[in-house]
Amino acid sequence: MYGSGIYHLGEVIDLGVKIGLIDKSGAWYAHKGEKIGQGKKNVARYLEENPTIAAEIEKAIRAELLTKKDKEEDALHDVAKEPANDGEIVASIDTSKAG
Repeated sequence: MYGSGIYHLGEVIDLGVKIGLIDKSGAWYAHKGEKIGQGKKNVARYLEENPTIAAEIEKAIRAELLTKKDKEEDALHDVAKEPANDGEIVASIDTSKAG
């Protein structure tokens, strides 16, 4: 892992732990109740040898994190309806992110 730049599977492991897809207890890691390795390096090796499981975990991470971000961005660009001084409803659009 050292000297090879950002290690993709290392990030998958860290994010998997962060959002609860991979359980970590001490140095042991588990996925769906099955121990998959002791130490991050061994877990990375396990995921290299089991690309289907690695892809499943990565897909779930992307679904969780990217979907959440998209929803937050959509909320930022929603049209907010506010009453005008005379009580009439007007729409205001957030243009602060317009390019």
